[in-house]
Amino acid sequence: MYHCHLRFYLVGRQHGPLKQIKDAAPLPRFTHEFLESGEPEETLAAQADLILADLTEMDAAKTVRTLAAAKKPDASLIVIADREQIDRLTSQLSVIQDIWTAPLSPIELHFRDRKSTRLNSSHSCAS
Repeated sequence: MYHCHLRFYLVGRQHGPLKQIKDAAPLPRFTHEFLESGEPEETLAAQADLILADLTEMDAAKTVRTLAAAKKPDASLIVIADREQIDRLTSQLSVIQDIWTAPLSPIELHFRDRKSTRLNSSHSCAS
């Protein structure tokens, strides 16, 4: 039997999708820890297994640069961005593991949250 502890860093507006992710129950055999800030903080990014940044009210390119430079090498960076912002991120796609297009429906958010948790479980799993 294994157990996975994931440290999430939620960046941006702490309502909407980020609040729903924080409020969701972990998958079986998973525990979650949440770090949060309205703006990117390098010290928090360096601690996370998975960084989820809601870029919808931010300078998307600047935020991604800051988070990518600070994150652990094996940490994942997932961003929530509107279509205009995505167009401005083309030079940084290599550091982003996934882009969730805003606005997200509740069903899409639930699916993507569960999928990202499973994909990132190799970071902190112990048998």
